[in-house]
Amino acid sequence: MVAGHLANQGYIVNSTSHFGSILGSDLSPIDVVVPIWSCGISAPPYADCLAAAVRAGTGLATFHGGINMFEDDTYANLIGGRYVEDRTASYELEFVGDHPLARERSVLKLEDELYSVDVDPDCQILATARDEETQMPAAWTKTFGDGRVFYATPAHDLDNLRRQEVRDLIFSGISWATRPAVAS
Repeated sequence: MVAGHLANQGYIVNSTSHFGSILGSDLSPIDVVVPIWSCGISAPPYADCLAAAVRAGTGLATFHGGINMFEDDTYANLIGGRYVEDRTASYELEFVGDHPLARERSVLKLEDELYSVDVDPDCQILATARDEETQMPAAWTKTFGDGRVFYATPAHDLDNLRRQEVRDLIFSGISWATRPAVAS
């Protein structure tokens, strides 16, 4: 679903199920990396390679489980936050601030995994998740060197990813994180 949408938007998509393929690769021509997996890889060379690419201008945009793709400080610093825990909940996703990705969006009511996260203070919060128990950051952006980073917690399952409002947030975030074209 994500790769197809990006291809339809003119992106050249290179999909892989093996993140190790980035080691030793020149990532400088890649405008944005969109990892869609999680569950904590404990391998600093992968996170270091990705961080170097983003620092040099490659964008990074991910959602839901993408926050805990790597279990190390390099990746937490890169993504701008750290996964703490989750639970299934009904919650409202409320957009805040004046970032272009947050403007003119309606509150979303979701039934999804609600992530508890620790977020770096240098992140610009785009949305918060609120249920009966808590309110916490749920989407943000940051810069990392010359690169842009976008992250959003929703979309644990395909039902939520198929919701137009969730897809709009994620694809707008990918577009925002994409390395800006250089005028020739």
